[in-house]
Amino acid sequence: MAQFNENIKIVAPNPIDDRYKSLRTSAGAQLPYSGTSEVLGATGIPTAQRYIGQTVLVQTGSTSPVEYWFQNNITTLVEKKYASEQLVGDFITGATNLGYFSGKTGIQIIDLAFGFSPYGGSYVSEYNNYFLDSTNTIRLGPVTHNGINRRGYVHALGTYSWIFSKTTGTWVVINGDASENVDASTGAPLFTSLYTQAVWTPPSAPPSGATGINVIGVLTTGSTLTIGSPIFAYKENQDLHLRTIKSNTPEFLTINYDGNFINFSGVSSVVTGANVGTGVGKVFKQKTGTTLQFRTIEGTGDTAVYQVGDRILISATGSVTGTTAGANVGTGVDVFKSKTGTTLQFRRITGSGGTTVTQSGDSVIVNAGKYNLASPSAIPVGGICAGTALTGKTSFQLWEELLVPELCGTVTEPSVSSVGLSVSGLREIDENISQTVTINFSRGSINPQYCSITPYRSTGANAYCFCGSDMPSGFQACTALSASAIDASYDILIGAQTWGGCARRNAGNAALSSKGNEYCAALTSGYTNVGSNSIVGVYPLWATCSTIGTLSKISPLYAMDTSSYVQVTLATESGGNKQKFEIPCAWIGVPTNNPLTGVRTYVSVANAWCYLNGATAACSLTEWNATPASETVQGNSVGYCQYTFNGIDRATTCIRLEF
Repeated sequence: MAQFNENIKIVAPNPIDDRYKSLRTSAGAQLPYSGTSEVLGATGIPTAQRYIGQTVLVQTGSTSPVEYWFQNNITTLVEKKYASEQLVGDFITGATNLGYFSGKTGIQIIDLAFGFSPYGGSYVSEYNNYFLDSTNTIRLGPVTHNGINRRGYVHALGTYSWIFSKTTGTWVVINGDASENVDASTGAPLFTSLYTQAVWTPPSAPPSGATGINVIGVLTTGSTLTIGSPIFAYKENQDLHLRTIKSNTPEFLTINYDGNFINFSGVSSVVTGANVGTGVGKVFKQKTGTTLQFRTIEGTGDTAVYQVGDRILISATGSVTGTTAGANVGTGVDVFKSKTGTTLQFRRITGSGGTTVTQSGDSVIVNAGKYNLASPSAIPVGGICAGTALTGKTSFQLWEELLVPELCGTVTEPSVSSVGLSVSGLREIDENISQTVTINFSRGSINPQYCSITPYRSTGANAYCFCGSDMPSGFQACTALSASAIDASYDILIGAQTWGGCARRNAGNAALSSKGNEYCAALTSGYTNVGSNSIVGVYPLWATCSTIGTLSKISPLYAMDTSSYVQVTLATESGGNKQKFEIPCAWIGVPTNNPLTGVRTYVSVANAWCYLNGATAACSLTEWNATPASETVQGNSVGYCQYTFNGIDRATTCIRLEF
């Protein structure tokens, strides 16, 4: 470029671009531009001196210099090392295996209740291909590209489905064919990106518009379901690593390739074999897998079988020259006699006395003889009972019955062996308790076991049914030998309160004797007896036991309806304070009606319990003045009848209250 004056410039190529660096110098050398703004600024390159493709060197601060250039125009500088636009062309960014899926087969059902239709009902989890199309619509069907197979909840009628939105954190109802992609109740758009959670879990709250939800089943159970085999393995830089296709049965399926194709060539496997022609010797037996199985040819008698190369030779000689004689082995009487020509001669076996010889098929049976004398037995001997039939039995059978009789065990049926209560016995009325009821199951027994499969009559229990206050209703599934239920808060009433229950038992095996014979049939499934346990609510007795002027509770508690007497020691009378005792009105009156009939006093000199003041029970009551009273029991005021001794002051006295 030649410059004539400040107003006229002629643009022409320079042999050397002197504007590659700025006009600033250091030690006589040009310095890089301090930034692109300096290049484009007043001290930079004038517009008239710029051209497309021109390159400059820029150094910002202490960083290394970087080249910029006017790539597409003379107003914008672009870093020469990197383009500002993404490369377009065969640039590999990744790959996917279309249709491949792997997950669990466990099924989960969601029952939804809705205040409006048609979304209510049961939704069953299924393996469906959920994906977003180009319009951000959720679709049900094959994945088009880069989709992820996920399981959704499909209505039993196949019309609607639910899928969880990762974007909004809500459940979205979709149509089985084309998505409704809106909130079920408001109609507002919800879903903007594909849900990609690998494991589905039950929602913590009903979906929009639902009034109730019930989840049945677990998705992470079952076997692994795999659809397809992934050819794409992984991407490394710009390289795609694909798995090699290999045949595990090359004899049936071969794989080869050429410049354009991978070729699969299959051959027909042998389906089966068949015996042709006539005859009884069928050589072909069966086909197992890919293997044909043939029977082995074997010679017998005068027939010999030989293998010579690829041939099987069968030879019938018509003689037994190979057999020269017979021999008796072992000890005892000889059975083989001699060989005459081609005939082997054997001695006959005959019986004598009570011994018989019989033939059954290929067997010769020698029987030592049967008892055929007087019968039945007149006296018991060993294991043979009087009246046992003896005729027709061998001597060995008789000895066995005599010395080793058939024994049977004792069979005890399954039952509720006991019912345990965490709080039991006598308790104060209106006491608040937490009651744990435990039903204990007994499997029963076969004792002795002998040949029975198990010593137990039942294999166990499968459910328990409880009865009593605040117990669960119906049978509760449980396979343990005991089951418990809890009444967390119970106020004790007057009299007996009972809890209990029964068990549903499993079937059991038959009871077998010492000789393996069944003497008690197998137990069928059913129910046990009902067991129970009780507590009894009572009011305590009071008396001047410790201090003459103070009434205190008598311990222990006594049953108000069944107690015949209660023994009490009263403190020494003094200072005008008299011996007293109190009995609940509910004891001596309604509802128990167990009245006090007399009071005995222990007389040490006589070493006896005596009625005083007349020596009768009725007279003994005249020693005591009865007046109304009340005591506080478990925070409640309770009516009592107070008895006060009306005799002269006396020392510590032991009395017996009789009812």
